Amino acid sequence: MGCAGVAVALCLCACASAPPGLTTAPPPDRAAVLFLATVDRIEYSPLTDSDLNWTIYMNVDRVISGPSPGETFSFRVRNPTREGIEVGRKFRIRAVPFGAGYRLDRYERVKTAPRGAVKSRNDSGTPK
Repeated sequence: MGCAGVAVALCLCACASAPPGLTTAPPPDRAAVLFLATVDRIEYSPLTDSDLNWTIYMNVDRVISGPSPGETFSFRVRNPTREGIEVGRKFRIRAVPFGAGYRLDRYERVKTAPRGAVKSRNDSGTPK
């Protein structure tokens, strides 16, 4: 799934316990962060003179590297449907420090097997 070349919001807002829309300053070490997150909700919230009119709110599932971005975060996109963003989907997110927050560097969907799915095996019992 796209990132830098895609018209995704330029700002990622870390919101540990702050209400939606308010940001907390990133940690003083200002390192990039890589983490897994699940889409919690998608809201239409138009901005004046912008085409990034959708806000994606996500819950942080696990930090892979770097400082924790908080329990939740949000970012803006032009069109969540075209970006493949849906409530409940999981994404791997990389964000870099930018101003008082983070800039979304890239994201990709993390595909998971449906519940109850079993990997198919050949007759010898090894995966195909």
